[in-house]
Amino acid sequence: MSMPENIENTEELVNTIKGQIADKEKEIQENFTKLGEVYYVKYAKNPDGDFSELCQEIENQYQEINQMEQQILDLTLEDPKICPQCGTKNAKDSLFCGECGCKLTEEKEEQEENICPNCGGTLREGDRFCRSCGAKVVVEEQEIQLAQPEPRHCKNCGALLEEDAIFCIYCGTKNN
Repeated sequence: MSMPENIENTEELVNTIKGQIADKEKEIQENFTKLGEVYYVKYAKNPDGDFSELCQEIENQYQEINQMEQQILDLTLEDPKICPQCGTKNAKDSLFCGECGCKLTEEKEEQEENICPNCGGTLREGDRFCRSCGAKVVVEEQEIQLAQPEPRHCKNCGALLEEDAIFCIYCGTKNN
């Protein structure tokens, strides 16, 4: 490659190339991050020996974040809903516990009303759909049940897909 005669043009060209290199290095770093996230989602419950310490460290960090978020809730919540299962304080408009997923009930709801098996919401007599999650109510011999869709997993990385997802949010694979 021949050097341009003008020094300013050379500096400008070098700086442009350095910028392109920095952009590519950033893309590589983003891909490493995505790769790590996909591995964690797929293998966190049973990681390879080389990665078990990192997976455990990530799990511990998630737990620390949850504890810090709980501290924020403790400091800022007025009239919180206390989870009957784990004792966690939740916002007063919460339907489910943010820590364990338990249905948060109000005293009025604990009467003899039917409960949606899909989300734990209250079903009233004559409801054809759950008022909390919209699931269709299946009535069989005076018993209320809901049809539950089977969970879908990504065919590439195994991540749990949302009900109407076309693409996996972790690896981008199209799932029909």
